[in-house]
Amino acid sequence: MPSFGHPGEAVPLSRRPRLPRMQRPPKTGPDPVLQLVTQLRAADVKTVECALGSPIPIDLAPHVIALVGRDDVARAACRKLVTLAPRCTGLIVDNLLDPARETTLRRRLPAILAHGDPMLASWGLWRGLSDPSFEIRSRCGAVLSRLAASGHVRDIDPEQVFEAVRRELDGDVTAWKLRTSTPDLVAEDAGSHTALAHIFHMLGLILPPEPLRIALHALQADDASLRAMALEYLESVLPPDVRAQLWPLVDHAEGGAAGALTEHPPVSALHKHRSPDELVHELRLSYEKLKRTAS
Repeated sequence: MPSFGHPGEAVPLSRRPRLPRMQRPPKTGPDPVLQLVTQLRAADVKTVECALGSPIPIDLAPHVIALVGRDDVARAACRKLVTLAPRCTGLIVDNLLDPARETTLRRRLPAILAHGDPMLASWGLWRGLSDPSFEIRSRCGAVLSRLAASGHVRDIDPEQVFEAVRRELDGDVTAWKLRTSTPDLVAEDAGSHTALAHIFHMLGLILPPEPLRIALHALQADDASLRAMALEYLESVLPPDVRAQLWPLVDHAEGGAAGALTEHPPVSALHKHRSPDELVHELRLSYEKLKRTAS
């Protein structure tokens, strides 16, 4: 008897319906995506650069990020990743904050994040300010400062920034002075990476960036009056405890620029009526005059 529509074993084979033969899929060439992955992972520089010169699907962004750590192809990888950054900002942030990644790779990613989604990039760079490596912190601070100056960083709590500055200033003078990182000749660099420059980059998240930039240059100048004016401006905008931490470090790092402040009354005691705006105006004029004299 038929069961569930099956004719049963009683039907001769000659009368059973024949099923059509399965059609084999047509032969095709190798998968172009797999070929591209193979080229991106090749040891040969020309092969990798050729692959980076072609359109890269966003799914292959992890392979491009890995190449940023290779000195021989890092320039080409960074250029390609800049074009991909708006669509894979979160992935770049993940690699930046991953302590298992090599420092060489991670320190090149902040400059690339400057071209990504500003909100995600700002969040990741802010997290990077707490990284154990000064190489990472300084580059995150420099790029984050640039994003803030462009208006892409908003709703920052000043107290959180000052707390980050306090952490960075904590420690003995000698150790603080040694906090520096050499310029990366492969990836795009975002300015100076000395310990003092890093402090000013962080302060630029909540204070006007131009006066801070001028004050930083003034502290590094040989003009004593210009240095004193820069210190007076900083005294007018920084909390007392931050000033107390910064003054000895500036004195040690900049060859005595703040030495008088560690033993005598603040500079502002001599100019009680000058507001921060007035100080900025005078500082700008003095700095421009110094530049014209030097040129």
